[in-house]
Amino acid sequence: MNEQDKLTEKFFREYRQEIPDDGFSRRVMNRLPGERTRRLDWLWTVMCVAACITVFFLTDGWQQLTGNVRSMVTETVQWVSMEVAKRDWLWLRNAAYVAIAVTCLVAMKFREWLKAYG
Repeated sequence: MNEQDKLTEKFFREYRQEIPDDGFSRRVMNRLPGERTRRLDWLWTVMCVAACITVFFLTDGWQQLTGNVRSMVTETVQWVSMEVAKRDWLWLRNAAYVAIAVTCLVAMKFREWLKAYG
């Protein structure tokens, strides 16, 4: 403890006052949310998560998500490919084409898996 902390503690110790409570603390504690409220909050959270998951699958959210990811990956690879083409780095351009092909193959296999098990 430094000197300032000691002086502050001494000040509060010397000038401490008891304030009449008149049951105020007890009334506040009784009005706080209880166990029932916590259970209702948890139930509401579970219901909202379930609703979001349901809407996600009912609106083909998985297909939209995979389509967007596939599009992002393809566009990124194409951009890299164009940048590489400007510098004439043949090996890196070919690697980009391979990445595009692998992405497409993975997407097709994933789509087949979804049809079979989804």
